[in-house]
Amino acid sequence: MKRIQYWMGACLLSLWPWLAAAADGRGVVLNAPAAGQVVHEGERIEVRWQPVTLPRICLRIVTGGKDHGLINDCRSAGRSGRFSWTVPDGFVTGFGRFETRDAHVVAESPRGEILAIGPAFVLRGREPEATESDEALIRAYYAHLAAGEYRAAHALLNPVGIELVEPTGERLAYPPAADFESWRAGLPEAVRVEIQEIRPLKLPLEGNLGRVVLGIHSYRVRMQDCSLDTACHEETRFVDAVLGADGRRRILMIGSSP
Repeated sequence: MKRIQYWMGACLLSLWPWLAAAADGRGVVLNAPAAGQVVHEGERIEVRWQPVTLPRICLRIVTGGKDHGLINDCRSAGRSGRFSWTVPDGFVTGFGRFETRDAHVVAESPRGEILAIGPAFVLRGREPEATESDEALIRAYYAHLAAGEYRAAHALLNPVGIELVEPTGERLAYPPAADFESWRAGLPEAVRVEIQEIRPLKLPLEGNLGRVVLGIHSYRVRMQDCSLDTACHEETRFVDAVLGADGRRRILMIGSSP
């Protein structure tokens, strides 16, 4: 209970400058996004408020008291009562976070007077696309890379760390995917690969019980790599993948050995 009270107190303190400035409200009431609503990067959301007679309303996003700037260039008429906004790629993940649970829309006048603060909602990185099998997941990942769709490829990587401890005490760690910019910096300027074969690996139960229990599968991926300016060459990668409770498959690891 003390931890919950501390968290709520920290949130109120971080938003205090905004809450104090919005005390009079001037009749503006923000009612969307709704409290607790989850919005992903790349999705379009609608900001709604009760229509008012103000000629223009400025809208900005604040997370934890941090100002992310205007999202409508102060062009929304007070009488319109709505504004559609697409969350840009990297709006959350560009700061090394997968999600933030304390996002608010702040309405203000063109002179910078705070008029209202909307309820807290959740901003997350892109959801990975649904794939029917691990093989489809692996092919989708490399297809996105080849097409230059790096955000979509990055979304297929596991965002959280996992550590498995075998009965023998042996440990296997899957680190979380690097933030997008760091991950992209580690790739060639252009990725050109052609998958030739994806073969599941049958790992011995001893030393791999954790993978079996959690449903983690390993694959040997043979590909033709033409990413560099040199001649194309054959590469072999080993990929571990898992199906999450949310029904989405994610890549846990890509390495040069199983």
